[in-house]
Amino acid sequence: MHPEVKEEFKARRLQVVLDLAAQGRNIRKLCKEYQITRSTYYYWKKRYASQGKDSLCGQEPTPKSSPRKTRPEVADKVLTLRRQYNMGPMKIVYYLPHFRDR
Repeated sequence: MHPEVKEEFKARRLQVVLDLAAQGRNIRKLCKEYQITRSTYYYWKKRYASQGKDSLCGQEPTPKSSPRKTRPEVADKVLTLRRQYNMGPMKIVYYLPHFRDR
């Protein structure tokens, strides 16, 4: 199934679940019927309440922050060592603390 079609199907299924829940149907039974967890249902419901119908599809799960991400200046130094000096990973690990922009 094409990814866009899959997302649209998921959005429609969620919309049906939310509508049925609004009518007073049992959440646990709805989740079992549509094969989703209750925590997923409540996550979708919260997102739908805050962002509207557009939030039901097309969002990639991305972290809010990446504390272990390599700093850009370090990445630039690694690329410089790799390109200008043809160093491999072991030499880069050794030279990186001592490397100054030349």
